[in-house]
Amino acid sequence: MTSKKRGVGEGLGLYLVQILVERYGGKIWVEDRVPGHPEEGAAFRFTLKKA
Repeated sequence: MTSKKRGVGEGLGLYLVQILVERYGGKIWVEDRVPGHPEEGAAFRFTLKKA
């Protein structure tokens, strides 16, 4: 039996980013890096409130 560490390869980093961005009043979303061509990769965008 193999053991798997929590968070390794499970997107934990993006989850933490989402928690922090939302906690500071921002939003996070994902878009095609090249609009209309999802095979070209993803772009993660976020906004934060101005201090």
